[in-house]
Amino acid sequence: MCRQNEIYVIQCKKRKERREFLIYLITLLGLAVYYDVRYFRIPNVLIGIGMITGITYQFICKTSTCSEVLLGMFLPIVILFLLFYLHMLGAGDIKLLSMTGIFLGKSIFSVIWQSFVIAAIISFFQLLIQKSFRKRISYFISYCFHSVKNGIIAPYYEPEKDQYKNAMHFSIAIFFAVMLHYL
Repeated sequence: MCRQNEIYVIQCKKRKERREFLIYLITLLGLAVYYDVRYFRIPNVLIGIGMITGITYQFICKTSTCSEVLLGMFLPIVILFLLFYLHMLGAGDIKLLSMTGIFLGKSIFSVIWQSFVIAAIISFFQLLIQKSFRKRISYFISYCFHSVKNGIIAPYYEPEKDQYKNAMHFSIAIFFAVMLHYL
């Protein structure tokens, strides 16, 4: 009976720590969304604080192995580098996913996947509302055609030219993907 109570207390403590960590992660992601929407940038200080506290949390609570933390941190960079190179995804979004990966470990892969699904849905409605769906699809097809024809991969999105009106704040998709992950 006493051993069973000890196990229950440990499980409750871990659940409480997990809930606190989730609240902290959601708060960080919420701040990132705020800065992304307001300034089109996610501050490196915010990412740095999240990474340091994430590593500290993992070290103290030992919820993931060191290799899982490193995998969660570097997987977004490796997977999404090409999209960054093509100016299809911002560096802040990749760093935000890296920070999130420290907290989630190998689960970051499913969050990345869910982020893209959510971003596609948001983008679809954004294009419908702006009445620019045909124009953007035409632009994308033209971009692909010229890239294949010329053998040159040029930046897809240029803020100076597009003036941010067609920008999709990927941090919003990351935020909702993490929420969805924990439902």
